[in-house]
Amino acid sequence: MPARNAKKNSGHGGKRLGAGRPKKFDVFFMIKVGADCERMLAEARAGVAQTHLVDLTANASDIKLYWDEANRIPIAERGAFLGSELGQMYLFDVAIERAALLNDILAETRSRDEKLVEYESVGGAVVSLKNKVPKGTRTLILKRAANKYDLTENQADNLWQAYRRFLKDDI
Repeated sequence: MPARNAKKNSGHGGKRLGAGRPKKFDVFFMIKVGADCERMLAEARAGVAQTHLVDLTANASDIKLYWDEANRIPIAERGAFLGSELGQMYLFDVAIERAALLNDILAETRSRDEKLVEYESVGGAVVSLKNKVPKGTRTLILKRAANKYDLTENQADNLWQAYRRFLKDDI
């Protein structure tokens, strides 16, 4: 078969069939290594978010204490609890803690007789927790993947990048 009629391979060499540098790893191995690296990164992000959540709820405020008290009440009785005076007090305390926790402005309004003080929180109820992993996490993941699959860090990095390109092109 003449060279000009041969099918061009993968862009790694001449026009002859099978010419050029052979691929070092197959697609399934690339997917295996890349998915494992992504899983390790997701676990690292979840760990950082969990640390921020514990810091936010347990260390920065008393809201976890309120949640624990509410969780001690059986689920079947919680509706009645929230309707009771004690339940309303619980909701009021949680609203104040939430407002303080979220750095909301507590709008203090006094009744006309100047005896009752009410707090209304200003702002949304959604909190975004940071899940940015610390510097060096990617390198640590690459070292773990390289050790696990008997690769160099550079090979693991190339396979992870190829996996991400594969996902991007596939979607």
